[in-house]
Amino acid sequence: MSYFCKEAAQHAVDFFGLLRHTTGKWRGKPFQLMPWQEHDVIRPLFGTLNDAGLRQYRVCYIEIPKKNGKSELAAGVGIYLLFMDDEGLPRIYSAANTRDQAAIVHAYAAEMVRLSERLRTISRITDSRKLIKSLENDGEYKAVSADAYSSEGLNPSGIVWDELHVLRDREFWKALTDGSMDAREQPLLFIITTAGEDQTSICYEMHEYALDILNGHIQDPTFLPVIYAADKGDDWADPATWRKANPALGITIKEETIAAHVKKLKKRPKDLNSFLRRRLNIWVRIESRFIDLDEWDTCRGTIRREELKGRKCYGGLDLASKLDLAAFVLIFPPLIIGGPYDILVYFFCPERAIDERSNKKRLPYDYWAREGFLIPTKGHSDGKSIDYEHIFKTIRDASKLYKLQEIAFDRWGADWIANKIEKDLRIPLVQFGQGFKSFSEPTKTCEELIVGNRLRHDGNPVLRWNMDNLVTVGDTAGNIKPARDKSKEKIDGAVALIMALDRAVVHEPKPSVYSKRGVLVFEAD
Repeated sequence: MSYFCKEAAQHAVDFFGLLRHTTGKWRGKPFQLMPWQEHDVIRPLFGTLNDAGLRQYRVCYIEIPKKNGKSELAAGVGIYLLFMDDEGLPRIYSAANTRDQAAIVHAYAAEMVRLSERLRTISRITDSRKLIKSLENDGEYKAVSADAYSSEGLNPSGIVWDELHVLRDREFWKALTDGSMDAREQPLLFIITTAGEDQTSICYEMHEYALDILNGHIQDPTFLPVIYAADKGDDWADPATWRKANPALGITIKEETIAAHVKKLKKRPKDLNSFLRRRLNIWVRIESRFIDLDEWDTCRGTIRREELKGRKCYGGLDLASKLDLAAFVLIFPPLIIGGPYDILVYFFCPERAIDERSNKKRLPYDYWAREGFLIPTKGHSDGKSIDYEHIFKTIRDASKLYKLQEIAFDRWGADWIANKIEKDLRIPLVQFGQGFKSFSEPTKTCEELIVGNRLRHDGNPVLRWNMDNLVTVGDTAGNIKPARDKSKEKIDGAVALIMALDRAVVHEPKPSVYSKRGVLVFEAD
């Protein structure tokens, strides 16, 4: 059983009153907690105790738009844990994806200590080491990051994690959170972040878990979720929506600032996703993504492979990465004019890459492989590279089942398999350039078919992930093409799909003019 201790909650609130703000017009002034900080975070977090009189919450997850005072709040929590938590040899860490990011909250904390007459007399700050040391309890508050860390000897009593949404390194996350705090009596993982883009990330997992608790789907008395965000369907141009997502509106954020952004967005809507994420705390997948994933999901249908046997189809082969993902896509043109195009997709990955991507990047490659959505290949280097022989056999088997008319492919790195297909299977190959000239029309056609619900797929999660990652770039003539360098993750399946679609559309029977306007009859006078 837990209970709320007013004295413990007030102790934490009073401690913040001893701190000073560090920047802007508030520098040097007492840290007066804003209502959301006091009543949604500090009081429940430090005032809710268990039967042993210890803090009940082990994780506090806060998701809030930028400029609402999150970094200084996080710094204050770190300082409180260092000096006031009654923990033997406290070890506090400001954690983030990069050194610079980790240093932000830690720098706020160091400056707060300097500005406090009481705390600076019992502290020693070493800026070069990003270290605050308490002389009273021999505690330490350090900054650590994914790009420069060693887990050796870590025994954190508190972790303050800033902008979790950008973290990609699963090993760093595990090193700090998996069991390393178990020896502490009341450890705290304090996460404060803005919504992100990557729905395969650690942060999105935490986001979903927090929502499940808030919505009553699961019970976890050790996890305190605090989320400020607009809801799906809210009018992003409505000031009521701004206030809903930004509890510091009118304090640290001027309403006229957001109004000015909204005015610009109405003239420049391509920047809307950035506004939704940063100002309204809405998870967006990629700020300039190719399609809305909801539209892609609407195209999901039942693909019965036995019914596709003997049907005409066109292939797209993308071998962009020999060390990670390759894709072969088949497109089956509609049986009737205006009907859907059916998609079959095959993904290939070296066995070793499946383990590495699953463990390091925490992408579900292992699950995809187990469920048959991704084909592991042993390759010629003990699983380190894709086995093109395996891909060839897959294409050969497909050509026995379906009337494979042509395969579009990128010549780069494909000489062996291209020669093998032409010689052994005698399937025509169409070399597909990677510039605007080749890609623009089929990319636009792909978008039109998705929006029109005429591209039927079976929900393959790897292809869905690729489509989610896909970003396009354009030129001054209005042409577009997929951009691997702009896309945050793999898009091989999306590229193979567009190439296959190009060949299918080229050979698709064009509708007769009479199917639209009927037959005209001329009568003599």
